[in-house]
Amino acid sequence: MKWGPNKQKGYALLVVILAMFMVTTLGAAMFTMVYSDLRNRESQEKRIMLSYAAQAGVEESMFQIHEAISDGMPVPSVVELPPAETEQFFHSAAVRANITRTGETYVIDCLADDVSGKSFRIIAKARFKVNSSSDVEEFQILAYERSFSGD
Repeated sequence: MKWGPNKQKGYALLVVILAMFMVTTLGAAMFTMVYSDLRNRESQEKRIMLSYAAQAGVEESMFQIHEAISDGMPVPSVVELPPAETEQFFHSAAVRANITRTGETYVIDCLADDVSGKSFRIIAKARFKVNSSSDVEEFQILAYERSFSGD
């Protein structure tokens, strides 16, 4: 057996360091992708929840309009969902609808806000035709606009 100088000169260490660098880079890229997907999913869930809250505000407003017309009472100008309801179903989103009237057409501008600053807005236009005995004869939704803010 001949013992002589080692001729490998550290190539194995270089290969191991390069392999570790590649694995670390790949792991960091995967972590970034997963984190980004989770944030997008959370944002989509908030948007869906706020859209449901705004829709509930519009429906409650239409109910209030219908009840006021049928009972011969003035139509409310503001409708807010009770905090207990929004806490239970919409994670404490604040839901407020402003109602304005032009002839037979009512415009319901409903905004649902959450604590993080995201909001969903629905502007609905509805027509209620009333007969001589103050009953609603016909109800028709004329327009519906939706918008989301806070991404």
